[in-house]
Amino acid sequence: MTGANYAGFVNVDVAQGVTQPVLGLDPINTATAASRPSFSWALLSGVTTYRFELATSPAFGSNIIYLDEEVQGNNTSIKFNLAPATAYYWRVSGVADCGGGTYSPTYVFQTGSCIFIENDTPVGIPTFGTPATAISNIEVSNPLTISDVNLFLEGTHSKIRYISASIKSPSGLERILFTQICNDGSQDFNLGFDDQAASGSIPCPPTNGGVYQPVLSLASYNGQNALGTWTLTLTDNQNLNGGELEKWSVEICSDAVNNLQLVNNNPIFVDAGTTSSIATALLESANPNVGQADITYTVITTTTAGLLSLNNIPLQLGGTFTQDDIDNGLVKFTSTSTTPSGDEFIFTVADTEGGWIGTFTFQINVVPVNNDDLLSRSIQLRPNPAQDMVNLVIEDMDLTAGELILYNTKGQIIHRQAVNSNSTQIDLKGLSTGMYMVQFRAADQLWTGKILKQ
Repeated sequence: MTGANYAGFVNVDVAQGVTQPVLGLDPINTATAASRPSFSWALLSGVTTYRFELATSPAFGSNIIYLDEEVQGNNTSIKFNLAPATAYYWRVSGVADCGGGTYSPTYVFQTGSCIFIENDTPVGIPTFGTPATAISNIEVSNPLTISDVNLFLEGTHSKIRYISASIKSPSGLERILFTQICNDGSQDFNLGFDDQAASGSIPCPPTNGGVYQPVLSLASYNGQNALGTWTLTLTDNQNLNGGELEKWSVEICSDAVNNLQLVNNNPIFVDAGTTSSIATALLESANPNVGQADITYTVITTTTAGLLSLNNIPLQLGGTFTQDDIDNGLVKFTSTSTTPSGDEFIFTVADTEGGWIGTFTFQINVVPVNNDDLLSRSIQLRPNPAQDMVNLVIEDMDLTAGELILYNTKGQIIHRQAVNSNSTQIDLKGLSTGMYMVQFRAADQLWTGKILKQ
């Protein structure tokens, strides 16, 4: 067996197991999703099944709320409703005949602000009549501005191939959900409809509780007012059949008012082997309607060149801290590296008002410690902050021959120049605003500083 690259998405080596699937089809990372979403991902060659995990924390484990260890194909759906305005995490691994593979990267989404209303009063589908119709209503009393509509229906019928289903909003707009499916004599139905479902191909019999794309898109309701009567109509196009609509439900979502904003996300520079607090000027989120303790960060990926901690306790995958913790200097990074290196952690932010702002990366730069106290006192960057130009000034020392190196926040070298005098001008005009690290090397001397480009 040999490995191969597939369409730039995955690298599969079947002889050594299966590597990471690539997510990103649905729900898109950091998207807002329905309360009963479908999930899909890129296919992997050589895979027989997939393991799917859905959790309330990126740590998974005991936080998993849904697990399917034998998913056939590259999509799945859940059969229950998730809590509104809540962040969820999901990942997938491929399983081949020769073993399982590593997990995909973790994706996160938040459920919308949704209402879910069910009508469980059975309505008969008449045996006689061409066509014969069954009509059932749901009253919505909440005047939401619609951003998403999903439907779920369950019932019996002797020959589903003669049934059509449609939904009509209070505005009178009608959309067809399905029409005369399953010519194999299938009976009964238990399924849902969502524009974001992985497929519009409904299996026969349609009784697995899966969610599928409707014939006509429900997105036509977006922007309308949900208030009023929603009408489900089942039409039997063949005489002498009959059945019953046992229950149906509608989920209507509205874009939540989100007052949460990420104010600061600036890189931190930490001397090798030392500990530094992540200050408010570096990482800050704000919502004028809630307190600092009501704004929570969740760690989605951990650091590798040091230790992230809260009140001197390590923050593991899925760990949380608040804006209040940052403001009080309780969130710290301890470098375990003795050499310059770049590090980072990915986080998401939410508040008690239902606000959520997706995922972001916090950059950490581990810099070498200046190896001479006199050197530290003798070299300065002026002015700092600077706009177009900054001067490296050497005082009280005869260090007039060396090299200056400028790094960005990712630890990449973006500029080098020789230093041959006590005052060397550095051109910043072509650089983006932000923080940069400056190194000056001369013989066995090393000096490190920081410059803020405005």
